[in-house]
Amino acid sequence: MKERRIKPIFIFSLPRSGSTLLQRMLAVHDKIDSVTEPWVLLPLIYPLREYGVCAEYSHISVYTALQDFCSELPNGESDYLTAINHAMIELYEKIASPNAVFFLDKTPRYALICAEIIRAFPDAKFLFLWRNPLSIIASMIETWGGSWNIYRYKVDLFDGLLNMLTTYEKNKEQCFVVRYEQLTSNPLQEVSYIFNYLK
Repeated sequence: MKERRIKPIFIFSLPRSGSTLLQRMLAVHDKIDSVTEPWVLLPLIYPLREYGVCAEYSHISVYTALQDFCSELPNGESDYLTAINHAMIELYEKIASPNAVFFLDKTPRYALICAEIIRAFPDAKFLFLWRNPLSIIASMIETWGGSWNIYRYKVDLFDGLLNMLTTYEKNKEQCFVVRYEQLTSNPLQEVSYIFNYLK
């Protein structure tokens, strides 16, 4: 088996939290490569959940079949997540430049599956990007239109935020916190802290 060259970095954040800014700041480094939001891990991980997907092929049947399948694997669900890890590392390596050591995967809806991502990629680096929720709401309304209709963003503001908070509390020792307000007020210092975390 060939030696794996690329180590993933994941940014977990809500939409309109500055994740694109952070991604662009880090991807300037010649050892970090990235692309626009891949979203690719969502359909790979969501079959492990009974609810949350509407599909022509019957998601409940997929969930039930995958549970049965995983029960036959030596390490159960962990083997499925390990297979996702191997497939994604191979894809990241195909996209990354030859000099890259890290591939930064940034998709705000990963807030919904950040716990599973941490389980699937135990050797990765995880950046939790936080921003004042009122600023996030204001940015959502300004960017995507509408009046004070935050119910449109329930999946992010409630489900995503709660999942991020719960996941961070359980995994804080292997994660790094970035605060949007500090990143924009003192970018050089904040990025240097991140690079220290990345070693």
